[in-house]
Amino acid sequence: MSTSRSAVLVVSLVLLGLVIIGLILAIPSNLLHRHEQHMEPVRFPDEPTLHTLSDTELDHLLARLASDFPSLEDRLRILALRRIGTPYRRDCLGEGAGRDPDPLFRVDSTDCTVFILTQAAMGHASSLTEARQNMAQANYREVNGDRPTRYENRLHFTVDRLRASPYFREITARVAGDAPVKEANVLLNRMADGTRLLAIPWEKPVTATYVPAGELTEDLLGRLPCVAGVGLVRETYFDLGLVTAHEGMLLDGHDFVHGSSERGCVIRQPFFPYLFPEGGGPLFDGVIFYEFR
Repeated sequence: MSTSRSAVLVVSLVLLGLVIIGLILAIPSNLLHRHEQHMEPVRFPDEPTLHTLSDTELDHLLARLASDFPSLEDRLRILALRRIGTPYRRDCLGEGAGRDPDPLFRVDSTDCTVFILTQAAMGHASSLTEARQNMAQANYREVNGDRPTRYENRLHFTVDRLRASPYFREITARVAGDAPVKEANVLLNRMADGTRLLAIPWEKPVTATYVPAGELTEDLLGRLPCVAGVGLVRETYFDLGLVTAHEGMLLDGHDFVHGSSERGCVIRQPFFPYLFPEGGGPLFDGVIFYEFR
């Protein structure tokens, strides 16, 4: 009799275990993933921000990141958090000589786009030398199998960069799902009066897809990779041959890390309060989403 009861108990426990496993498997994978996203990877404690490091220190840090964190997203997150407080300086990248003598790569100062470009370059690097070399992939157009680092060949426009650089890929339509999106046909680098915004022999017609600011929801942002890029659209810029007016990184669909001209440095702040400040409408008309790869 005791043996029979034991057998029944074992069978019951097995069935209960199967039910629990079934319930776990029924949880949407994106919810499990979102939980993991908020478990930030270990940062290196008590170490200074990147803009204060010497070249040797930055070289060692990139080697350590490449060794200890195989995930690109983890490396990008750590780098982003280590750059908070970096001084803001507009248009601070160049080719080191010629038309724009600013450095090809730098972390001592940044603007919104420089922040994104150098993040991608460092995310793919295991040394400072590699990070500098990677700027060709991040910020320059391919020409006959090469990416010459010349001003005229630079990816000056975010929407174009998302299609031409191997380090980025636009994911707006995928993330939007059933949410309404808008499309705008813009001739990049061609202003409404027919002149070029930048004095380079280049222009390009594009159809830009973006989510209107009023259609953004927490659920929509929850579909993003745990480290994603956002390009902020200003519709009045279309007549300037531009689409985006600002960009930055979004961590876990919530924290916006970006080079802020208003604050004068790289800051981290909740995305929705930034986009929708109290007492007014949205700062921008819509958002383009992209992933780092």
